[in-house]
Amino acid sequence: MEEEEGKRDAEMSNYIYGVIQAERGENFGSIGIGGGDEVYTVLHDSLAAVVSDSGLPALTSLAREEIVRYLFSHQSVIEKVMKEHTIIPLKFGTTASSVEETKRILERGYPRFKDALKAMEGKVELDVVATWNKDMVFKDISQEEQIIKFKQELGSQPSTEDKVKLGRMVEAHLSKRKEMLAPEIIGALAEVAQDFCLHDTLDATMLINTAFLIEKGKGEPFDQKLDEIDKKYEGRINFRRVGPLPPYSFSTAEVKKAEFTEIEKARNLLALGEEATSSQIKQAYWNLSSEYHPDKHPGDTEIQKRFEDISKAYELLADYCQGENCSFREKDVNDFIKVDIVRIGKLTDIS
Repeated sequence: MEEEEGKRDAEMSNYIYGVIQAERGENFGSIGIGGGDEVYTVLHDSLAAVVSDSGLPALTSLAREEIVRYLFSHQSVIEKVMKEHTIIPLKFGTTASSVEETKRILERGYPRFKDALKAMEGKVELDVVATWNKDMVFKDISQEEQIIKFKQELGSQPSTEDKVKLGRMVEAHLSKRKEMLAPEIIGALAEVAQDFCLHDTLDATMLINTAFLIEKGKGEPFDQKLDEIDKKYEGRINFRRVGPLPPYSFSTAEVKKAEFTEIEKARNLLALGEEATSSQIKQAYWNLSSEYHPDKHPGDTEIQKRFEDISKAYELLADYCQGENCSFREKDVNDFIKVDIVRIGKLTDIS
């Protein structure tokens, strides 16, 4: 397999699904995101990137249905690899311009990938969504004293305004129940999990949308706890559990590369030379942001826009300049690769 990898076109772009530990190459079959393209590994030291040769079209050029289809394929590959390996997923849409760039991603992110693989070894994600059984919960709310009293005052022909007010009262009761029950449910499930990560709830009918990290093969205690909670609420809440999944919510790798034109524009805006230290970048930002702060120029929309541009330029250069000294020369900018391991979710304290 290593010989086969060596024969591949070094300039072929890679679509990267994730990173595993591996000492030799492996082929996972024709399951790639492009529809039947081969999925294989690119090696660096004891790490391997799981890739295919066909790239993903620009997301901005795709219809929503196409994006969903590509995302499903992306996840399908990762979940197949997960059956045999601990895998750190890469953010959907991550590509490298060549096999050599894929290897540089592994090299630059090596410590973070190794730490993440160690932390996620033998662990899987279970996602739990809880929604109200609307018929039952609205029936319960209709028995609230405040609601009964308000309905009695409405009479037989309530106005549109009164109906809206009633709807808001019901919604307030629903929100109050959610505020009380969501932490209770998450807390109970967290007792049989190693970690959890909150995701946004889509609407008022959804109580929780939460990912839990558990040890692989030990889903039974989690499912037993979920059954207990289900019985406790006597059908008022519908639970859906998805998994086991790779640890998307807890350990997804994000690769950042710099575009020279963007870095050059930001550098010129902050009036920096071709090299700068982190402290020089910060000082240039503070000097300009103080001069162009909107509070000093109330009502001046051009100044406000300038201030926003300065802030964005600083954020970009601060992210780019990771060491004490950094170069803004085109060759060095084009060689820049940064790897972060991120949690996908809201780290909200439920206590």
